[in-house]
Formats: sequence, C-alpha cells, structure tokens
Amino acid sequence: MSNRMQSERGRFSVHNSRAAGTRRLPIIPNSLIDGSPYCGYVNLFYDGDMNGIGRRVQVRLPYNVQYASPIVVQAGENLTVGRADDDFPGWRWCTAVDGRQGWVPLEFLSSEEPQATILNDYSARELQVIPGEEVTVEDARHGWLLVRNMSGDCGWIPADRL
Repeated sequence: MSNRMQSERGRFSVHNSRAAGTRRLPIIPNSLIDGSPYCGYVNLFYDGDMNGIGRRVQVRLPYNVQYASPIVVQAGENLTVGRADDDFPGWRWCTAVDGRQGWVPLEFLSSEEPQATILNDYSARELQVIPGEEVTVEDARHGWLLVRNMSGDCGWIPADRL
C-alpha cells in the first residue's frame, strides 16, 4: 500500500493524517447518483479533515488503461475466481459468464473458491488520467482508487498516481 494512503477499519485517508471524528456513511449504489452502472457502488467515508473519499484531488502521475473490455457484473452473478494479484493483495482475477475478465476486490466475492457470486454491482473499468487532472476519490480498495474526473467518467487508478 502506498505511503500516501492510510486504511483502517472504518476510515481512509489519501494523505497520511489523523482522522479524528471518522464516521462511515452508507454504501450508495452509483446508479442512484448518476444513472451509470459502471462505477459499481460508491463506498463513502468521511474523516474530520476531509482527506479521504469524496475529496477532489490532483493527479501527479499519468495512468493508461490496461484492459479495454473489463469485467462488469451485477450483484448475484456467478464468476470464476482465479489467481490472486501478487502486486496488490486483496484482488482476484475473475471471469464473468459473458467471458469478460478483470480484477475484483476479494471482499466483493462470496468466497475464494473457483466458483463464487459477486456480492455488489462492480466494474473493473480503469480511467486514463494525466498529471494535473482533478479527480474525486469515490472508493479505495487494496492500493487502487475508484475516481471520477471532471467530465463525469469513472474508473480505477493505482493510488500511487495521486
């Protein structure tokens, strides 16, 4: 995990800081926010310093999309669960019924068995970003951030890009 991130049960911070007064807000289906199924669930956290999810931040390093056709699944769909990610523990390579593949956070899976059910709506869509671009952090999972750019596009980027 990047030294710029601090993750503990019930709190998250993009920059290392004391998160006094941390409280967890409810998980909100992204489709209720903007009608887009591609960001999955927005897991909002607030820390007293506003240094976490929901905060607008500036990209420091570029990121290019690695997978052109990522896995997109809805809660309850079956997946084939594959290998763990050696670089980012907590992610599993999964295949959906439609054949699309991608990395899925372990906590979104019903089990680590070869056949599992996805527990939340989810998309592995990545977002291309450039230095200086402003994004809003919507979720954080195992060294990756789900961000939304100023155009409203949403996708995953490595946390070390901020």
